[in-house]
Amino acid sequence: MKSKQIFLTPDQKAWLIALLFDTPFNTNAQGPHELRPAIVVVPGGGYNYCSQRESVPVSLHFSLQGYQTFVLEYHCGEDSDYPSPLIDIALALAHIRAHAAEYDIDPNRIALLGFSAGGHLSALLSSLWHTPELSQLTHLEPSQVQPNALILGYPVANLKAFSDLMAGRSQPEDKFGAMLQSYAPAKDPMRLVNALIPPVFLFTTLEDDLIPAEHTFAYAQRLLKAGIHLEYHLYSEGGHGLGSADGLSNHGRSYPKRLGTWLELVVNWLNAVFKHEC
Repeated sequence: MKSKQIFLTPDQKAWLIALLFDTPFNTNAQGPHELRPAIVVVPGGGYNYCSQRESVPVSLHFSLQGYQTFVLEYHCGEDSDYPSPLIDIALALAHIRAHAAEYDIDPNRIALLGFSAGGHLSALLSSLWHTPELSQLTHLEPSQVQPNALILGYPVANLKAFSDLMAGRSQPEDKFGAMLQSYAPAKDPMRLVNALIPPVFLFTTLEDDLIPAEHTFAYAQRLLKAGIHLEYHLYSEGGHGLGSADGLSNHGRSYPKRLGTWLELVVNWLNAVFKHEC
């Protein structure tokens, strides 16, 4: 396996960290080898930073299942004002697809995995990938930026409810980046749900005190009404930001270890969606 850093923007404030197998997957001497599926991990951090707990420690689990994995670092802080991070994630998918042959990737099996604010960003792209507005912003075609599956962990998917909740709390001014400091329907995944969103796996916890479970449940209901292929899991315990819920993500922190089962659930679900046998 090899790793590489791929800058996506001229200011070098958005990039991919790639963990790539350099040998073919499931080589068959009687025909062409099977191209690998890919997953792009999009960490949270309130658009103030990209959480390291929700980056490479998570991607390694998917590497073990034969996936080519990428971690997206996107514009944060004052640089995260809409639409900068949305352009970043679109550029990331376009780059992976453009280099699919080089990376030994099936361009029709690329998943997004977003946590918290990264879940907000992943949900935004999954709602907007086909729109003329996004094409105008990125100068990319819909086929270049389309995600084939979407995995969301405790996402900011119900932005109006989240914004209203935060307005009622006393929050430090620098707790969130520019993207989350104001509300607009154009950046609210709840408002943008449509029938062209890819299959979704959604999980959260009942004890999340930053993004209440009812916010995520309302988003799940909206997806169901739109006819989206959905699998939804609500854990009865566990706070916000647990990542892979193991020692890699949570060294030095207490956490319910059984929450790590979401990884096995996701892998089984994604393998079924992608018809991938590891």
